[in-house]
Amino acid sequence: MRNPMGGFSGVIFFYYAAASRGILNGSSLFFAETALFRGIWLGIMLWLCSSTILAATWAICWGHRFKAIRLLVILIALSCPPIGIIGWANPLTSAGIYFPGLGWYGLMALVVLFLVLVASPRPTFILPFALVAITFNVLHTRAEAIPGWTAINTKLGGGQRDTDEFHRLQSLQSIVSKESNSRDRGEIIVLPELVGGDWSVNAMWWEDAEKALQKKDQTVLLGIHRPMAGASYSNSLISIGAISGRELEDRVPVPISMWKPWAEDGAVAHWWLSGTTQIKNKKVAHIICYEQILMWPILISAANSPDLLIAPSNIWWAKQTSVAEIQRQAMTSWGLLFDIPVLFAVNS
Repeated sequence: MRNPMGGFSGVIFFYYAAASRGILNGSSLFFAETALFRGIWLGIMLWLCSSTILAATWAICWGHRFKAIRLLVILIALSCPPIGIIGWANPLTSAGIYFPGLGWYGLMALVVLFLVLVASPRPTFILPFALVAITFNVLHTRAEAIPGWTAINTKLGGGQRDTDEFHRLQSLQSIVSKESNSRDRGEIIVLPELVGGDWSVNAMWWEDAEKALQKKDQTVLLGIHRPMAGASYSNSLISIGAISGRELEDRVPVPISMWKPWAEDGAVAHWWLSGTTQIKNKKVAHIICYEQILMWPILISAANSPDLLIAPSNIWWAKQTSVAEIQRQAMTSWGLLFDIPVLFAVNS
């Protein structure tokens, strides 16, 4: 006798496996300089384990009775820690595509739509949701960019060797100088995640650049690696220039490669910080790299009603994968849902 749950679980597993296939190529590139084969096998392990955990969540919670309640439990489990730490490819990420501009009501509408689909998938019940989705997609206009804010993409690679770090520093300062000279007074420039390197070493090399920025009342938000107690570090954005020393911390560093709760040399996680800060007269939410494909970081930030979403990332290791596009689509959807402009600053 066939087990229908087995087929269902298989479909879910392959859905997540397909969505996270970038882990395979990304791991081999990320660890290529230290242990190529270790990186390949680690990538395979992470890919299979994460897909299995996410599929198992559905398999354990799903059943033939009380489907709507079961689905609600699954969506919550996939969106919040601990499972939510790897909760990519969450169907709720599409809320902004279906219900742009509706904010929390749009998110609730998508949840209710999913519950209706599993409880009683009749066209008469689905039609109202379709009409609302079509209406708001026709009428909604995207949030306008905020004057005085700009984001810069870079192509500085990974910089895993000391010589790379030196050349990256020179190239980055040249980019900042060029952008500063082409911008008006008082502007704020966002740079990608981690391009500023180890801030305990590199901060001194930015003193002249900071003085030049201060003369023009400009501020740069620079992705850095800030050493902390022991061998741990914070993956952050640091402000230099007119607004100096403001730190915007990454809440959810990438598991295994950055966040290592079993080791002393990993990035520090700040799961429940708001991820928002006041810069001049704007409330800004920073969604750094890996956070962009998860649920709860952006929802916590959205609950603080930000005026702007900044999305810095460093995905030099993800070339020839779908990672960059997945991040962009997710953040674009959230921007549409909450009617907030999004600035992308990507290092490749």
